[in-house]
Amino acid sequence: MYATRETADPREDGAVLVLGELYDPSEWNFPEFKAKWVWWLSCRRHYPLEAYRGWGHLFQSEYARLLFEKIGLSGFMLTDHIRPDFFESPPAPSSKKDLIIFSGSRSALNVLRLKLTEPRLRLMPLRGLGAPQIVRRMDEAKIYLDMGLHTGRDRLPREAALRGCLVVMPRQGAAAGPADVPIPDEYRWPAGRVAGLGDFLRRLLKEYDERVRDFSGYRDWIGNQRAAFQKEVRHFSEVCRDVRPPAVSPAEKILPQLDAQVLELEESLGRLKRESADLAVRVENVLMLMPLKVRLAALLNAAVGRLRRPR
Repeated sequence: MYATRETADPREDGAVLVLGELYDPSEWNFPEFKAKWVWWLSCRRHYPLEAYRGWGHLFQSEYARLLFEKIGLSGFMLTDHIRPDFFESPPAPSSKKDLIIFSGSRSALNVLRLKLTEPRLRLMPLRGLGAPQIVRRMDEAKIYLDMGLHTGRDRLPREAALRGCLVVMPRQGAAAGPADVPIPDEYRWPAGRVAGLGDFLRRLLKEYDERVRDFSGYRDWIGNQRAAFQKEVRHFSEVCRDVRPPAVSPAEKILPQLDAQVLELEESLGRLKRESADLAVRVENVLMLMPLKVRLAALLNAAVGRLRRPR
């Protein structure tokens, strides 16, 4: 996705390490690195803050930057951009269907609630698909619906907007404001609320041809992200070797015991979220199979009835 230069040994003297927040920082404590930076692609922590003692901080979203700033951590913005193939040959509005697509796992629970109250809406998950399949499904749909928690600038809403979808987002997390998701405020739906959502989505489907123009500014913003990212990389390249992160940041002075408790709570909430999403997906699959099971049961009963008839 990004053009990078590989070296024979990433630990060469004077190298600068940039590590995503998913990776264990304790595995990268090599003295050869001149500086080490953690890149917060989301604001969800996986390791204690103590593990980042002496590290600098990069933020993929304004939401994450402001959140960490509240506990005394500052750094630089290093965002991202969307793959070029999502910009190629956007579909004609006339080719769109009355289809609503949604993020398969993150939105599963709330979309299940919506399906139970609005069975006539055609809702299809983006789950287990490669990039070409995602593009084709987005090209068919009129709406991309996201009802999950956003801890950073997610790619799916941006990709869907480029493929001509109206984007409906939750009013929470990184999606709550224009800094990370600059869409018209009308398209931010109250987080977790299903009441009234079906009527809103039906209105969007009916008015698609007029409303798709509401996202022209969002699409232009997405189109400029590659240049913005390259500018951020150049700026970081200029300062990363000269600006050494402080030995102890204000946030790293937090009592380690308290930080460990907070991290444990975050992990518990993350497990609960994953388990509820998995349950919603299982129930959704059962509901999808129910009509088929009913038809098979009817055929089986008919066959048994014929066998029981006297000859």
